Amino acid sequence: MLGLTRSPATVAIVLALLALTVVGIVLRHSSIGLRLRSVGLSPSASARLGIGVGRVRFLGLATAGGFSGLAGGILVTSAPFVLAEGFSSGFGFTGLVVGLLARGSMAAVAAVSVFLGFLVAGGINLQLAAGVPSATVTVVQSVLIILIAGATLWTTTARTRPPRARSTPALTEAPEEAHL
Repeated sequence: MLGLTRSPATVAIVLALLALTVVGIVLRHSSIGLRLRSVGLSPSASARLGIGVGRVRFLGLATAGGFSGLAGGILVTSAPFVLAEGFSSGFGFTGLVVGLLARGSMAAVAAVSVFLGFLVAGGINLQLAAGVPSATVTVVQSVLIILIAGATLWTTTARTRPPRARSTPALTEAPEEAHL
């Protein structure tokens, strides 16, 4: 319990921060991290460079699944040491929200995770104290996803949009002074 007598915090927090640090270092400073980012950004360009796209995708998927299983195991084996019905409702969705909002930054993963943790805890307290429906947290997460998707679409279309046409027509004939 992290040395605190009445704290609900478990070793899971320390392990999550350790995993976040290790994954961040591997993704930024290793060849497999470079390959994973390359395949994620452009599979066709990665294939042209000789990277086994299917192999790298499988490695990324298997690693993510391993970390998910580790997280679930830690949740079940930490206090209160029981597998309660519905204990993991929405964790996968919350993980997707964290990934979308963080946009590849490990520091942002930590910040967004803390923010969503506060959001869920606040939602539980609101439900108990004020009778606000528990689905409010899911609605807020969904609105965040829509806003991020809209901002991404906006910036993508702004970068790929062709330049605007000139309002003055181009000269079709050279000026008379040029014929002198």
